[in-house]
Amino acid sequence: MNVFVVENSEISRERLQSILSGIPGITVIGRAAEDDPGVAERIDTLLPDVLIFDNLRNMAVVGMLKNIKKRHPMIKAMVLANCASELDFNCCKRAGADHFLTGTRSSCEPVRLYGNGYTIAGWAAILRFRFHE
Repeated sequence: MNVFVVENSEISRERLQSILSGIPGITVIGRAAEDDPGVAERIDTLLPDVLIFDNLRNMAVVGMLKNIKKRHPMIKAMVLANCASELDFNCCKRAGADHFLTGTRSSCEPVRLYGNGYTIAGWAAILRFRFHE
């Protein structure tokens, strides 16, 4: 499974890549900050199986996700957020996010999962379970 990570923090991008790359069957094929020039074009070119966003509070990122999902509906999108409200969840869902995971609650469509204290490693395990063929 090929994954592209969109995360503003370089440290978090490196950490996510390290964790995800340690899972058999997952390859991080790209990573970028949400405001990197050309990030949408890189995603269009690479066509990952899964996109991981750190959050979608920035409306430009919401628009980017909507446009990517419109052009490539087969790409799965996962949003990771440290804390989020039901409004955040609904905004991400409307933008085309297939999964929305927070540090305090995890919501997945069509299945809703609830839990506390998800770590990045926990998110990575859910990613593998939910998307691995």
